Amino acid sequence: VVICTFRVQDSQGGVVGMESDTTDYLQLTDPSVGFGSARPMYTGDISMQFPGDWEPDCRIQVQTSDPLPLTLIGIFPNIIVNEPT
Repeated sequence: VVICTFRVQDSQGGVVGMESDTTDYLQLTDPSVGFGSARPMYTGDISMQFPGDWEPDCRIQVQTSDPLPLTLIGIFPNIIVNEPT
């Protein structure tokens, strides 16, 4: 998996990765919203470079440990397949 698109609805946070020690935050915040302001819910697609390495058995992990809403509608991975050597 090289790039992954995550479709979310009414969400404010979460992390994605192949394992819990190689995760990246879903960037759902608008940089124009200042600190101390309520963050709006985000609905839409987030495309990001997928954290992790080449693996023959790839599993995509999406989770949130913060008390923030995360509704995952779909995952759209871009996959590059190579012949084993």
